[in-house]
Amino acid sequence: MKNIIALLSFFLLISFSVNAQNSNEKEKSPFLFLVESDTKEIKLKGEFGSAWTQLGFTLGANQTVAFTEMGMVGGDLQEIANSALFLITVQRTQKGLQFKSLKGTAWIDLSFGCGGQACRQYVDFFGMAGK
Repeated sequence: MKNIIALLSFFLLISFSVNAQNSNEKEKSPFLFLVESDTKEIKLKGEFGSAWTQLGFTLGANQTVAFTEMGMVGGDLQEIANSALFLITVQRTQKGLQFKSLKGTAWIDLSFGCGGQACRQYVDFFGMAGK
């Protein structure tokens, strides 16, 4: 009888472990996009992991744009985060661009400058990436 209980406990433990691993895998959503920026416009080109292939916008001082794997979004970002695989904001700063991850990445903040020049930078789940 003790063997049966021990065996059932073992199988339940394995079942919970597999379910926990599956839920963690869902939170990690691989993606890659290219940021192209000049002094006027920002373009994001989705390489994989997003429904969009290109997003383009201009940002003035103190303006922020948010986007998910589905495209640009507005409204309650907490509510949007509940259904998004990733949620990222971008803002133009005096030094360049600042990206903030609200969900779905291994990074929290990414910033890079282009020195007044046009620049290109790949971004993925882990941060700045080469291609």
